[in-house]
Amino acid sequence: VGMWRGTAVSMCRSAMVTGPHLTTYTALKEAVAARGWLADAPPLHMLASLAGAFAGVCCNQPLDVVRNRLYNQPIGPDGQGTLYAGAVDCAKQLLRSEGPLGLYRGFSSHYLRVGP
Repeated sequence: VGMWRGTAVSMCRSAMVTGPHLTTYTALKEAVAARGWLADAPPLHMLASLAGAFAGVCCNQPLDVVRNRLYNQPIGPDGQGTLYAGAVDCAKQLLRSEGPLGLYRGFSSHYLRVGP
C-alpha cells in the first residue's frame, strides 16, 4: 500500500495538466494563425505554449497541492496517514483552514517551472 499511496491523485493530476495544456496550445495557435495575427513561426509557438502552460497549471495546481500534502503527511504505525483520510479529506481540511487560495499555493513557482 505504501508504494501506491497517492497514485489516484497523481493520475488525476497528470490528466488535469496535459489536457488543458495541449488543448489551449492547439486552439490558440490555430486561432491566431487563422486570423493572420502571427505567422506559423517560433513566436506563435512560444505564445501558445505559455498560454497552454498557464491553463494547465490553473487546472492542475489544486491537485498538486493535495497530492504533496498526502505524500508529506506523517505515517502512523498502522501504515496510514495521520493527518488526512484521503484526497477529499485533505482538500476539505485545506479549504477550511486556508480558503480557496490555499489550493493555489506555489502557483507562481510551478508556472515558472513549466511556462518559460
